[in-house]
Amino acid sequence: MSVRAILGLFAVVALLLSVAGANATSLPGNRFVETQHSFFLTGEAGSPNGQDGVLLLSPEAPAAQGQFTFLAPGVSILGVLNQPSSQSWSTESGWDKDREATTDAVARLYFVANAQATSIFEVRLYDVAPDGNGVLVDSDQQQFITALSPTAVDFPLHTSGIQIHKDHVLRLEVFSQTLTAAVVLQYGGDTPSSVEGLTTRWLDSDADGVPDSDE
Repeated sequence: MSVRAILGLFAVVALLLSVAGANATSLPGNRFVETQHSFFLTGEAGSPNGQDGVLLLSPEAPAAQGQFTFLAPGVSILGVLNQPSSQSWSTESGWDKDREATTDAVARLYFVANAQATSIFEVRLYDVAPDGNGVLVDSDQQQFITALSPTAVDFPLHTSGIQIHKDHVLRLEVFSQTLTAAVVLQYGGDTPSSVEGLTTRWLDSDADGVPDSDE
């Protein structure tokens, strides 16, 4: 083969590689497309995974303010007993595809109480399958002094790198232990309690631009 032919062959190979590289960067795969999600606590009930009467997490904040009151502690013969109360919220619709999270999230919850006292709240975020089985994604506990006016408390949640599967939903559970007669969690209106900062992309293990759930 002549030198000119060899140089020509190298030129063709270089052209093919450059075209392939251009096509690779334009693939619609999860490596290039990210979606940021916000989920707001609501007073609306739905039926995620076929369970009726479940309070919903919505992609839109409720226009009107609502609230959930956590119960007072029980009393025993030994004195005051920290008796936790809880409530949960779930997304109503499952994920469209298998996804992976690329950022950490935070649950920002607004609390107000009828007196100042130390309260302990814990939030737990679950990935829940259609059969109702949930896997704990992460949890966080905060101890704080309740206030007479609405106060936002942040609960950091490590979500970066987790996988969330097609048709699964997210469930946020909130647990309290308080010596205050009543601690109110507010949502909607000017105090939109929510889960924010969760960014996801398609789960694409082989990086071919086609989501795993489609393959």
